[in-house]
Amino acid sequence: MQLLQANTLRLAALLGLCRVGLVFARDLPTRIKIDSGEVVGAAAQVPETSATVNKFLGIPFASSPPERFSSPKGPASWQEPLQATAFKPACVQQFTDSE
Repeated sequence: MQLLQANTLRLAALLGLCRVGLVFARDLPTRIKIDSGEVVGAAAQVPETSATVNKFLGIPFASSPPERFSSPKGPASWQEPLQATAFKPACVQQFTDSE
């Protein structure tokens, strides 16, 4: 649980800095190392500014729990660098038309 909280805090801090445009591409590498492994991101231009930020998209923050109501587990580690340049597919949603 502490690993999940630590990774969540790191990701939130990184995203918060990128959101307000305080982190510039020249200050951060596009490769970072987190507890689960190496992550490769991409540089992006902040709209209506001259700022460039690094973005890391689709980083897993938890593994699927073995049972429906069990506590979440941290993500499985990976050996090869994780490509975090695009979001992963969204969860499947099942809808029924009641009309």
